[in-house]
Amino acid sequence: TGYIYDVDWDEQRVVRRLPVPEPQFPETEDNPRGGVRGGRGVAVTRHGIVVANYDTLVVYDDEWNVLDKIGHPLFVGTHEIDWDGEHVWTAATAIDAVLRVSLENRSVATAWDPHDPAVAPGFRISVRPHAVDGSVDYRKREAPLLDQCHLNGVTRYDGVTVVNCGLIRPAKSRIAKLRGRVACRSRSALRLPPRETGGHAG
Repeated sequence: TGYIYDVDWDEQRVVRRLPVPEPQFPETEDNPRGGVRGGRGVAVTRHGIVVANYDTLVVYDDEWNVLDKIGHPLFVGTHEIDWDGEHVWTAATAIDAVLRVSLENRSVATAWDPHDPAVAPGFRISVRPHAVDGSVDYRKREAPLLDQCHLNGVTRYDGVTVVNCGLIRPAKSRIAKLRGRVACRSRSALRLPPRETGGHAG
């Protein structure tokens, strides 16, 4: 599923090469184009080097020894991770959610949900039918996956959360879908307000 390379830029050489860890729940996704394969992001934190795959955050020390493996019912279709000095932020693409993770107590909260009743109408997408508080395990398909925004990137910058939506798929008429594709061009990068959004620890 790919490799992690530790490169010494001064000496222009590869110091270490190790395989990306296999996902814990490969049966969750049956998409032949990518699916559960490959690495999904790297972040250097004070707790160690965090590498993401499809459904797990793996924490390494500087010598690439595994310190911890963090899984969660909301970790499905991880795309990119970012460290803001306190939390790891990640996009759970398979369920259209932005997650905030504490490496200290392993808690996971939904930081932004585009399918929230207060947000979904603005994107012409459906309201989420199932919870994203950790009570539903999407890795085991206790509820269907949901991908209408294709959230595939999140970063924190100067107190602002920036989210990338690969493609917004409106859940209404054909005309609404067409409008959504046009609107997607200007909405593909979203700047979210800096307030802390409610969420439940998992």
